[in-house]
Amino acid sequence: MHWKKCAVAALVGLLAGCGEPADQVTVTKAEYGERWPLKTDKAVLHCDQPDVAYVDVGGKWYALNGGGLRQGLPRTDEIRKDPDNVSVADFIELAISICQKNK
Repeated sequence: MHWKKCAVAALVGLLAGCGEPADQVTVTKAEYGERWPLKTDKAVLHCDQPDVAYVDVGGKWYALNGGGLRQGLPRTDEIRKDPDNVSVADFIELAISICQKNK
C-alpha cells in the first residue's frame, strides 16, 4: 500500500508540473487500462479544501467522498461501468492527495 501512496504523490507532482492547475488532475482510460472504472475515456479529479473530492466528467461533477456528497453532488454510480463491482478508490485517493498538497 505504501508504494501506491508514493506513486499517487509522484503522479500528482508530475501532472501539476505539466501546466495543469494544482487543484486538479486529468486521468485517462489509456493510463488505467482494464482497471478504468468509468464509462468515459477521460475524467478530471478535483479536491476543494478541506475534503471535498469530486470528478468532472463531461462538465458534470460527481462526488467521490462524503465531502462531495455533503455539497449536494450526485454519486458516481451513473458514470461507472459497473457501480457494484468497479471501484473508484484510486480516484478518491488521488483527489484527496490534491487537497493535502495544496494545504
